[in-house]
Amino acid sequence: MKTVGKILLFIGALFFFIGGILSIVGLVGGAISDPGLLFSDWAHISAFIIALLWILLDVFAGLYGMIYAVSGKHWTFVTVFSWIILIWFILSVILTLVSSIKNNSWVWSNSWDSVVYGGISGVLYCLGYFLDRKKH
Repeated sequence: MKTVGKILLFIGALFFFIGGILSIVGLVGGAISDPGLLFSDWAHISAFIIALLWILLDVFAGLYGMIYAVSGKHWTFVTVFSWIILIWFILSVILTLVSSIKNNSWVWSNSWDSVVYGGISGVLYCLGYFLDRKKH
């Protein structure tokens, strides 16, 4: 199971890393196209800071996950990222279910889209980590 775990972890980490790089490109493209809007008020500035934090999480989770899958280094970072990703995924599913129940709407929406497509990398990452983890 360790080999399967390493493969799943590497694929999930690669998805996170690629997603982080694409987010950087999108953020830089948005900043170049309309720099005045990006820093126009506190709402935009705080959104920019949150986007940077998500990008850092994606890039570092991806980078350390791939390093861990290949060489076994950075166990602590991958453990922390795995728990953060798992808890965030569970919260996203619960909040999306609550929103669907509250709105009495079970159609495919942006909320479900982000849970499913955003959750694939997280599920692979966490599943790979928990299948591969060592007893420390």
